Amino acid sequence: RQITFDDRPLQQPSLSPDGKHVAFVMGDPDPLKPSRHVYVMDRNGSDRRQLSSGNENTSRPLWSPDEKWIAYGSRALSEPLDSSKVYILDASTLGAPRLSGEGEPLRWIDSNSFISWTPTKSWLNSIDGTSLKQFYQDSTLATPVVGGKYILFLDNHKSRDGIWIVAAQDTKGARFGKPKRILSSGHSGAISPNGKFLFYIKSSREMWRISLPKGKEEKLRGVFPGLDGNSDCNVSYGDKEIIYTEQRTVGKLVMIDNLH
Repeated sequence: RQITFDDRPLQQPSLSPDGKHVAFVMGDPDPLKPSRHVYVMDRNGSDRRQLSSGNENTSRPLWSPDEKWIAYGSRALSEPLDSSKVYILDASTLGAPRLSGEGEPLRWIDSNSFISWTPTKSWLNSIDGTSLKQFYQDSTLATPVVGGKYILFLDNHKSRDGIWIVAAQDTKGARFGKPKRILSSGHSGAISPNGKFLFYIKSSREMWRISLPKGKEEKLRGVFPGLDGNSDCNVSYGDKEIIYTEQRTVGKLVMIDNLH
């Protein structure tokens, strides 16, 4: 069912663990302003609240498993595209955001730590911002899955494009096993909060699920109106619900007077 009816660009929805709220990114009401901000609303689309402000672009708001925090990426419009920082907000008071890491948030590991990513590295962060260390290899977007026993990663090397999974330890106890590619590049999708499934959009109105670590694929039954390769999607805690965006192009007529 459709829950928003704006013609403003809306992206990267995220369901709260209890399923009662949705965090998302939405563009400015003025189409000539490129800023994007984080909002929260009830799951039926009511009680919408803006959480960020100013001349900034925000991205990927994600709820912590205990629902205490919302992490999101932000950069000033005047800054380069790769300069995003991670901020966290108290989800109960929605007070001032606190700087907590580098890049954009990818996935919460537990209620105190999360993975973020920059164009060249993945990072393990803590909510207090005191612990920041690289996770896995350069030029990969990586996160632990299946209880930390495996690492799922998007490889940005030309010869190794796609999504791969690798054991965090091989059978002899050495660090990392042999990676296995489970999905080619070019698909939009989401990792389930429990780290046991990768959901992805295979074609228009088709959602598929890959079980981890084996890589078995399954087409989800049901109708997904408006779903296509440009949609952003997110899976609920418990894997029972999927929320996604239907991307539409809206034309607006603009006139500039008094040109010099």
